[in-house]
Amino acid sequence: MTSIAPKVPILNITLDNISQQKLLANLKRGGWVTTPNIDHLVKTRRDEVFDTIYHKADYLVCDSQVLIFVAKLMGYHITDKISGSDFFPVFYEYYAHDPEMTIFLLGAMEGVAEKARHLINEKVGREMVTGVYSPPFGFERDPVECAKIVDLINQSRANVLLVGVGAPKQEKWFYRHRHLLKQVTVAFGFGATIDFEAGNVPRSPRWMSHVGLEWLFRLSCEPKRLWRRYLVESLPFFMDLGAALLGRYRLHRPIGILLQEAGFLTEGQLQELIEWYELRQPLPLEQILLAKGVVQPPVLQFFETVLPRLGERSGVDLRSRSAIVQLCEQAGLLTPQQLRELEAGDSPSPELVAIQRGWLSAQMVRLLQLAIPSGGLTLKPEAALYRAGLIDFDWIAAARAYQRNPQWLTLGELAVARGLISHRLLVFMQEHQAELSALPDPQALRDRLAAAGLAAPNGLKRTA
Repeated sequence: MTSIAPKVPILNITLDNISQQKLLANLKRGGWVTTPNIDHLVKTRRDEVFDTIYHKADYLVCDSQVLIFVAKLMGYHITDKISGSDFFPVFYEYYAHDPEMTIFLLGAMEGVAEKARHLINEKVGREMVTGVYSPPFGFERDPVECAKIVDLINQSRANVLLVGVGAPKQEKWFYRHRHLLKQVTVAFGFGATIDFEAGNVPRSPRWMSHVGLEWLFRLSCEPKRLWRRYLVESLPFFMDLGAALLGRYRLHRPIGILLQEAGFLTEGQLQELIEWYELRQPLPLEQILLAKGVVQPPVLQFFETVLPRLGERSGVDLRSRSAIVQLCEQAGLLTPQQLRELEAGDSPSPELVAIQRGWLSAQMVRLLQLAIPSGGLTLKPEAALYRAGLIDFDWIAAARAYQRNPQWLTLGELAVARGLISHRLLVFMQEHQAELSALPDPQALRDRLAAAGLAAPNGLKRTA
């Protein structure tokens, strides 16, 4: 027996089970609409940023007859199939006589969006589409081009934006720039819709769409472009579906969303992380070491700021017998309890006792023995860490590879690198991601983390 629920969970997303008519009416107040299909589910599965951004849309409406069949298998009834290419003409005809609704079209090849603009305005009998732009390839990673697009949209004074550059590019671009779009209150990520409106790409027969074979029609029209998407890349979806039907699928919500709901990241911080990630901005080597948990922040801070000027910045009497162990405690390499035990002993060289007990490395002690007489030692952080025996050449090589390919880092690791969260918190969330994803609300999530000694800062908890 199927049930009509306001939300329909299908694997890693939750659909909004809303009728087309209600969605049309609701958009008068604004909203960001995405249209999940199998391709989107597969891409969110392997693209952490896309998965995170997908959770930010106001409406996730079903764009696939196949997903409707899947929902029935899971015991749900989806009210309407709302595909972007079908919904958009209904939308502009619904608001044809509402002068407050104006549209900007972003996407398609040169000249296609302009043709779509002319045809739409002709249908509605007014200048409803006030601006169009066909961006060049790779525009999403060009800050100058993106700024130009933002200016064009703002100058058009359109309050409806249709981004038709394909998923996940269209969702990522809108999320990264939505705070700059002054008039936009309604946003659509509708793929090839601009091409359909211009008559540039044929639509599938309605009967094929109704029985879930629209993908086959599109494959027959563009086999070179779409064969891999439909025949190869969709296979993980059906594997996950099989696991779900057998009760073996475990939801893993994005770490970025969990961090925000738990109060560790604000919306602005999450947006900055995604912007950094998408632009593939390089990180200093030492931040990558932080991200991977190779060193901890107190250690890095000591080597960056204290070691070069021990006499001025450490606050330690460098002539005392316990100077080296005090410096190591300051660097986070010894606990306060270990320091007390070493200072309470009668050894003239407490650092040697620390080496014997396995608390310190001989390399670290030798480094400080060299630095103390001159009041400091000026080295690059990675060189100092290497000489202290805290990293090896393999880690330096790996960190340099991450510098060249910053997209290899996860969003969580980037948050650690930027000093927003601790590596301990990230590891806990990764190890317990399925458990945390299953909790019913943000408060339960915060309580679980607090029980593990990972309470969020109070200031963030209120704004998350």
